[in-house]
Amino acid sequence: GQRVPMTSDALRYRLHKLRALGLLVFGRRQHALDCFTAMLALRPRDAYALSSRSHLLAQLGRMADALADAQALTRTHPQRSAADWFNLAYLLDAAGRHAEAEPAFRQAVTLDPKLDRAWYGMGLAHARLGEHAEAATAFARCAELQPMNGEGFYQWGMACHHANQPDGNVEAGARRIEHRRQQLREHLHVPHHQPSQGHGEGADEEGQPDEVQEHGRGGGASELLAVRSILPDGAGRRALRSQ
Repeated sequence: GQRVPMTSDALRYRLHKLRALGLLVFGRRQHALDCFTAMLALRPRDAYALSSRSHLLAQLGRMADALADAQALTRTHPQRSAADWFNLAYLLDAAGRHAEAEPAFRQAVTLDPKLDRAWYGMGLAHARLGEHAEAATAFARCAELQPMNGEGFYQWGMACHHANQPDGNVEAGARRIEHRRQQLREHLHVPHHQPSQGHGEGADEEGQPDEVQEHGRGGGASELLAVRSILPDGAGRRALRSQ
């Protein structure tokens, strides 16, 4: 079929986007921010521009403005991405709005049940609200998904302690000890013990670490999520990851 010619607004949008990505390569965030604002003037509900501008605003320390864009993004595109809800929850938690952060974390794990950082953030939000049984459930799920993150086990045990759940506390402690043993094995390059043939036992399963890092025990979601994790999608994500 015939190729539909690009409208003037569509062309301006694309030029602003390309310019923003080029500016980000050279670390000129404020100028790139102006480009994303111009894109939103053309397309006020555009998910890519909202996500990108929220990310840059957070990097520039303008957290209230970043939160406003994150809220607009999840309001207009609620099913787009678990990461959008995770970033909104992080910004709410950083603002001390823990009661609002918890449902945002919950929506993130609804869209992506394996997003361990969102389970961890949900646990922190519950704990800050004094809801320790709910916090224990969230931390247990985080620890299950990310067995190489010892902080998840620690927070799980503490939540069980405050919720008067001694069995959960014992399990969390035992799992955390095994995590530390695994770390020591890797540090010393000692292989797992493999049962001999004929005993009817399988080999030990090794947890696979990913991007999640341990955080301070007193930390909130502001330590859970570095600003670099608030990323737009597509080519913008690749460019912003270098910042």
